[in-house]
Amino acid sequence: MDLSVFGEIVQDTSSQRRTFFKLVFGEQARGWVCVSYKFPHDPKDVWKKHFFEWPQDLERMLADIDEQSKQLVHAYYCPSLYESPGKKNKEYVGTCTNIWADLDTCDPKFMLVPPSIVTETSPGKFHALWLLEDELKPETAEQISCKIAYYQSTQKRRCSVRPILTPIPLWNRSKNTLN
Repeated sequence: MDLSVFGEIVQDTSSQRRTFFKLVFGEQARGWVCVSYKFPHDPKDVWKKHFFEWPQDLERMLADIDEQSKQLVHAYYCPSLYESPGKKNKEYVGTCTNIWADLDTCDPKFMLVPPSIVTETSPGKFHALWLLEDELKPETAEQISCKIAYYQSTQKRRCSVRPILTPIPLWNRSKNTLN
């Protein structure tokens, strides 16, 4: 891909991401958002993790995603908030403002409870989020997420309290919908 064309593709997406992240984490929640980057042409297959305090670091997080998106990169976020920056282990998750599912090829319109947000991560593959009025403890959110994954026969390995999901929109995503 010509990098000048690539640059045009990712321009002006901060406002969409801002809206997306505000929906995902809400206005009242506090914690740390983890954004991870994977560089597909890096032979070392290294993931770079960046942490941002929610909600005060939202603009800094968007600027970081914009900057990283100028290269060929896959960017992911965790829909749970961490207690502190640095470690992405399960025991460091502080709160959950949503329930999530990596639906893979399960069409979201077949879900028993319609998701609040559906992201088509590549043609025919989906992530779903159910936004919550009240925050949940990580263990409870994980249990619900796993029940959805098992019921829908989706990717059971992705029902962890610390999944990595793809933010919208990035160059490697052909189609995104925000319901």
